[in-house]
Amino acid sequence: MGVSAACRLAAAMLTTVTSIRLEALRMFNRVALLVASLAASLVLAVGLALAGFVPASPAPSAATAATAAATDPATAAPPAPITQIDTVYVAPQATPQQITIQKVVTTHHSGDDGNESGGD
Repeated sequence: MGVSAACRLAAAMLTTVTSIRLEALRMFNRVALLVASLAASLVLAVGLALAGFVPASPAPSAATAATAAATDPATAAPPAPITQIDTVYVAPQATPQQITIQKVVTTHHSGDDGNESGGD
């Protein structure tokens, strides 16, 4: 084996090791992203549960509810209330009468009313 063959072998081994490291790094990144997304989903679910957006129990299916209503009248939904519409008539307001107020103002003039008594 000559020097050039040894160099080629070393270069090939270095390339292989480098590519294995890159693949391991990519795999590590994939696993890290998976773990981070699961943690984020868990945090979101806990936050929604604490805020009250998660129902306490799952809703029963329509078939289960229909079967229960048919077999047990105590659990059947109560009948819908009957709505009665009443018509109420309101008498219109009477039109207000127009009232006119006239003020009469009398003025008093001192000395000009013609009833002066003379001092002769």
